[in-house]
Amino acid sequence: MKIYHVTAPGFRGGYDTYSDFVIVCASSEEAALTHPAGHKLRENPYGRLVDARDGHPSRSWAEHLDQIEVKPIGTAAPDAEPGIVCASFCAG
Repeated sequence: MKIYHVTAPGFRGGYDTYSDFVIVCASSEEAALTHPAGHKLRENPYGRLVDARDGHPSRSWAEHLDQIEVKPIGTAAPDAEPGIVCASFCAG
């Protein structure tokens, strides 16, 4: 598994939103489809990112995949657990 830094430079941001996060996971695609709070995302038929559990959009993270940038920053230790390592939330 790898370590990725995920940002959303194309997202409007503001208060009560996430600016970026670091995640341990298998691929950059998996990193891009993870919300900074830790739950999985999917694209709806209109190309909008929604919660994979209930289909609701997030107001605190990117709305579309093209707003997200994923950069590999390292390789995780063999015994590392997949998931969010840290996330930056801009409280309002």
